[in-house]
Amino acid sequence: MKERRKKKFRVIHGSDAQTFEDALNKAMDELKEVTVTFDTNLPFLAYIQHIEYEYIPQCLKDVYELRGERHVCAECQYFEKPTDRRVKNVYCAIGEYTRAESEACEIFYKELDKGGE
Repeated sequence: MKERRKKKFRVIHGSDAQTFEDALNKAMDELKEVTVTFDTNLPFLAYIQHIEYEYIPQCLKDVYELRGERHVCAECQYFEKPTDRRVKNVYCAIGEYTRAESEACEIFYKELDKGGE
Protein backbone atom coordinates (compact mmCIF):
# COMPACT_ATOMS: atom_id res chain seq x y z
CA MET A 1 0.00 0.00 0.00
CA LYS A 2 1.30 3.41 -0.90
CA GLU A 3 1.18 6.21 1.60
CA ARG A 4 0.92 9.76 0.36
CA ARG A 5 1.61 12.60 2.78
CA LYS A 6 0.08 16.01 2.14
CA LYS A 7 0.96 19.18 3.97
CA LYS A 8 -2.17 21.09 4.97
CA PHE A 9 -2.78 24.36 6.77
CA ARG A 10 -5.51 25.70 9.02
CA VAL A 11 -5.89 29.28 10.18
CA ILE A 12 -7.36 29.89 13.62
CA HIS A 13 -8.67 33.35 14.43
CA GLY A 14 -10.71 34.43 17.42
CA SER A 15 -12.37 37.65 18.45
CA ASP A 16 -11.26 37.25 22.06
CA ALA A 17 -8.89 35.06 24.07
CA GLN A 18 -11.49 32.46 25.11
CA THR A 19 -12.88 31.78 21.61
CA PHE A 20 -9.35 31.69 20.22
CA GLU A 21 -8.23 29.21 22.88
CA ASP A 22 -11.28 26.98 22.34
CA ALA A 23 -10.85 26.95 18.57
CA LEU A 24 -7.11 26.28 18.84
CA ASN A 25 -7.56 23.42 21.33
CA LYS A 26 -10.29 21.85 19.18
CA ALA A 27 -8.07 21.99 16.10
CA MET A 28 -5.10 20.53 18.00
CA ASP A 29 -7.26 17.59 19.15
CA GLU A 30 -8.50 16.89 15.60
CA LEU A 31 -5.18 17.10 13.76
CA LYS A 32 -2.02 15.03 13.87
CA GLU A 33 1.62 16.09 13.56
CA VAL A 34 0.98 19.80 14.02
CA THR A 35 3.22 22.83 14.01
CA VAL A 36 1.69 26.03 15.34
CA THR A 37 2.88 29.51 14.43
CA PHE A 38 1.41 32.52 16.20
CA ASP A 39 1.07 35.83 14.37
CA THR A 40 2.84 38.56 16.34
CA ASN A 41 1.16 41.43 14.47
CA LEU A 42 -2.46 40.40 14.96
CA PRO A 43 -3.74 39.09 18.29
CA PHE A 44 -5.62 35.80 18.50
CA LEU A 45 -4.34 34.51 15.16
CA ALA A 46 -2.47 31.24 14.62
CA TYR A 47 -1.44 29.13 11.66
CA ILE A 48 -1.46 25.37 12.04
CA GLN A 49 0.53 23.22 9.65
CA HIS A 50 -0.32 19.51 9.75
CA ILE A 51 0.21 16.32 7.78
CA GLU A 52 -2.68 14.47 6.18
CA TYR A 53 -2.19 10.86 5.06
CA GLU A 54 -3.80 9.25 2.05
CA TYR A 55 -3.49 5.50 1.55
CA ILE A 56 -3.58 4.11 -1.97
CA PRO A 57 -4.25 0.36 -2.29
CA GLN A 58 -1.97 -1.54 -4.65
CA CYS A 59 -3.67 -4.94 -4.46
CA LEU A 60 -6.95 -6.50 -3.36
CA LYS A 61 -5.52 -7.25 0.08
CA ASP A 62 -4.88 -3.52 0.59
CA VAL A 63 -8.50 -2.71 -0.37
CA TYR A 64 -9.80 -5.02 2.35
CA GLU A 65 -7.33 -3.68 4.91
CA LEU A 66 -8.48 -0.11 4.23
CA ARG A 67 -12.02 -1.28 5.06
CA GLY A 68 -10.71 -2.63 8.35
CA GLU A 69 -10.84 -6.30 7.39
CA ARG A 70 -7.81 -8.45 8.15
CA HIS A 71 -7.76 -12.16 7.41
CA VAL A 72 -5.34 -14.92 8.37
CA CYS A 73 -4.33 -18.18 6.70
CA ALA A 74 -6.41 -20.29 9.10
CA GLU A 75 -9.55 -18.84 7.46
CA CYS A 76 -8.52 -20.03 4.00
CA GLN A 77 -9.95 -23.14 2.37
CA TYR A 78 -6.48 -24.11 1.16
CA PHE A 79 -4.90 -24.06 4.61
CA GLU A 80 -4.28 -27.52 6.05
CA LYS A 81 -4.00 -27.60 9.81
CA PRO A 82 -1.01 -29.65 10.95
CA THR A 83 -1.82 -32.91 12.73
CA ASP A 84 1.39 -32.82 14.74
CA ARG A 85 1.07 -30.18 17.47
CA ARG A 86 4.84 -29.58 17.48
CA VAL A 87 4.66 -28.32 13.88
CA LYS A 88 3.58 -24.70 13.40
CA ASN A 89 4.69 -23.98 9.81
CA VAL A 90 3.08 -25.98 7.00
CA TYR A 91 2.66 -25.90 3.24
CA CYS A 92 -0.90 -25.04 2.19
CA ALA A 93 -2.61 -26.57 -0.86
CA ILE A 94 -1.37 -23.63 -2.97
CA GLY A 95 2.22 -24.34 -2.00
CA GLU A 96 2.89 -21.40 0.33
CA TYR A 97 4.95 -22.10 3.46
CA THR A 98 2.88 -20.49 6.18
CA ARG A 99 1.34 -20.76 9.64
CA ALA A 100 -2.24 -20.34 10.86
CA GLU A 101 -1.84 -16.79 12.20
CA SER A 102 0.02 -15.42 9.15
CA GLU A 103 -1.63 -12.80 6.98
CA ALA A 104 -3.74 -14.32 4.21
CA CYS A 105 -2.29 -14.20 0.70
CA GLU A 106 -3.65 -12.41 -2.35
CA ILE A 107 -5.27 -15.64 -3.60
CA PHE A 108 -7.45 -15.77 -0.48
CA TYR A 109 -8.62 -12.19 -1.08
CA LYS A 110 -9.41 -12.94 -4.73
CA GLU A 111 -11.53 -15.90 -3.66
CA LEU A 112 -13.20 -13.77 -1.01
CA ASP A 113 -13.94 -11.04 -3.55
CA LYS A 114 -15.55 -13.55 -5.90
CA GLY A 115 -17.85 -14.66 -3.10
CA GLY A 116 -16.25 -17.99 -2.28
CA GLU A 117 -14.11 -18.79 0.69
